[in-house]
Amino acid sequence: LLMASLALQWVRTSLLVGNGQWKPILAPVVLSHGVNVLAPSLLGDLLEIGALNKILNRPSRAILTRLLFRFLTTISALSMLAGLAIGALHPNIGFGLILAAALMPFVADQTTNWWSKYIAIPGTEAIEPMEPLGIAKTAQHTLLSLIQHAFSAASVFLLGAAIDEAVSPATAAGMLSLADLATYLPVPLAGVGVHHWSVSSVAELMGSVP
Repeated sequence: LLMASLALQWVRTSLLVGNGQWKPILAPVVLSHGVNVLAPSLLGDLLEIGALNKILNRPSRAILTRLLFRFLTTISALSMLAGLAIGALHPNIGFGLILAAALMPFVADQTTNWWSKYIAIPGTEAIEPMEPLGIAKTAQHTLLSLIQHAFSAASVFLLGAAIDEAVSPATAAGMLSLADLATYLPVPLAGVGVHHWSVSSVAELMGSVP
C-alpha cells in the first residue's frame, strides 16, 4: 500500500508536468519524496523543481505552479480523510469539512490565471499567467490524491492490526491526515520536531545560519 501510494505520487506529477515523459521523472519524484521524509518538506520540493526543470526543459515557475496545485489536492485529500474521521463522531461537522475540502481544488484551479502570476522564484524569468486545468482534470487529480492517501491510511490500519493494536479505519484516516497536515504547518505552530531540529543543528554546527 505504501509503494502504491508512492507510485500514485509519480502518476500525479507525470500527469501535471510530465508532458508524456513518465520514466525520466521517476527518480527525482521518488528522491524528493524521500528527502521530504527525512528533512523539512521545502528541501525535497526544491530538489524536485530543479530536477524537473532540467529534465523537461520547462520554466521553473510553471513547474512550481503545477506542484502548488498538486499540494492543494494533497491538502484536500487529507482534509477529506480528517472529515471522515470527525464524521464518525460528529456527522454534520465531518460532512461540512469533506464538502469544503472537495471544493478547494476546483476553486484553486479556476483562479489559476490570477494567482499564478504571483509565483516567483529568485533568479528565474517571469512567465505568462497559466491557464486552469479544467473541471475534468481537476476532478481526476483530486481523486488520485484521495486514493493515494487512502492507501497510506489503510497501511496504518493494517500495521495496527499486525501488532495487535488495531484501530478503526476512521481512526486510521484521522491519524494519518492530522499527522501529515501538521508537517505542513510552520514550525512554531506544529512544533519543532526531530526533522527541523536535526537540520538546523547540523547547519549551525557547520557554521551556516539555520
